[in-house]
Amino acid sequence: MLNVAFIYLSGDTSHIGGIQKLTYELSKRHIMEGHKTIIISPFDSTTTNKGTYNLKDAKIYKLPMFKQIFGKRIYKGFAHISVLKIMRILKREKIDIVQIMDTTTYHGYIARMSKLFGLKVVSSIISSSGEFGTDKEKMMILKYSDIIVAASEYNKIKFGPYEKIRIIPLGCNSKSLNSTKDKKNIILAVGRVDKRKNYSILIKAIKIVTDKKKDIKCYIVGTIDYPSYMKELKNTIKREKLEKHIEFLGYMPEKELDKIYRKSKIFYLPSKHEMFGIVFAEAMTYGLPIISSNSTAIPEVVGNAGILLDANDYHSHANAIINLLEDKTQYKSLRKNALKKAKIYRWDNTYKKILEIYKKLENEHP
Repeated sequence: MLNVAFIYLSGDTSHIGGIQKLTYELSKRHIMEGHKTIIISPFDSTTTNKGTYNLKDAKIYKLPMFKQIFGKRIYKGFAHISVLKIMRILKREKIDIVQIMDTTTYHGYIARMSKLFGLKVVSSIISSSGEFGTDKEKMMILKYSDIIVAASEYNKIKFGPYEKIRIIPLGCNSKSLNSTKDKKNIILAVGRVDKRKNYSILIKAIKIVTDKKKDIKCYIVGTIDYPSYMKELKNTIKREKLEKHIEFLGYMPEKELDKIYRKSKIFYLPSKHEMFGIVFAEAMTYGLPIISSNSTAIPEVVGNAGILLDANDYHSHANAIINLLEDKTQYKSLRKNALKKAKIYRWDNTYKKILEIYKKLENEHP
């Protein structure tokens, strides 16, 4: 039996992004394989089980890394105490391998302490480039990790050219959908509402599209991380008289999101930056041609399943959307490519490769 602790110390349960999904999918499969699994999270087990993880057989520990004082998050002192508590938990639970899921300031310290306790350390580095911390913190992750896991070649390059890094793509659970009978003229974007997703450019492109295609609807699905940015976007939509064409749906459970994917014709998300982008893999599973940016990890993940353009060239984005709606041959070609590409991105494949790392580390001497 491989006793593994998944440590995820940042974010919140209202936002379920790549790191949260990876934690959940790996934990679930590790339990199914008959191994002991614990999750150390900033949230209590009740909230976490109902929200992000929903795992009956994983023991979940709540370890807040900050305390809210006068509306501000105070990390100093609280986080250091939590790191010490983590070590006691790992010892009590007889953990063999620690997988640290996010690149917080304390990632390197947890890796270092785990090594002092004789544990094997696997570090995931699936974060935006600004979240790796200082060079000192990055070097701690490098020094005290046995293996470092990146989600893409771009992700690896941003961290550094180190031999310890293994590239293991993320996945999705959606079953391939080969039917087009329920498709409507819906353009879908899935991603939390923050500036990195470039929704201001999306609105400009949709404005051009709706000037020519009056029956177009654009749905945006995702949690609202920045209310001020959301207000700015809604003001733009109102000013451009696009209320009938663009709708923010907020966070949606997988079953509800599945219905939207099935109805949608094109997936459009002009992100400025992605280390991987699980939503692209999900969209391809539904056979949706993708229109997105030609930067960061997006070309690597999407490949020939989409039209990739300069992130801010909304005129080109609009033209690409209009062409796809009118050119059935191009649409069918991209749809075929999307369904083929999607087969690569399965959570079972991700876990299988991670499990191989665990077993290799288990057989190595301390």
